[in-house]
Amino acid sequence: MTAAAILVLAKEVGAKALAFISKPPGSYIALAILAVLALWLTYGRGYDAGKTACEARHAAAAKTEIQRQQTAAVGVVARTDARTNQNATADVKAKEIVTDVTQKAKAQPDSAAVCISADVADRLRGIE
Repeated sequence: MTAAAILVLAKEVGAKALAFISKPPGSYIALAILAVLALWLTYGRGYDAGKTACEARHAAAAKTEIQRQQTAAVGVVARTDARTNQNATADVKAKEIVTDVTQKAKAQPDSAAVCISADVADRLRGIE
């Protein structure tokens, strides 16, 4: 098809559409289509605004949750470090007791009939 033929066809279609819209059933349909388009554009903008606001709320909630989790993680690390220090102190104390008891046991005579003293037994029971 040539450009001239396309132009003639477009003029014919435009004239028929104008004739349809100018009479009552066509004018009602055209007004209804325009009203639907106006509502669609109006509420489409509202949807976009609501979507943007919702995304902003989700981003703020995610940021708050990340901060809460980071704070909780810092607390857990602090408690873990405190427990590790406490365990290290208890281990040192237990090693000192075992060393002392070992020295006292080596100082006693080699006899199966001899028992360890009560204070040594009590110190060994105190090791956790």
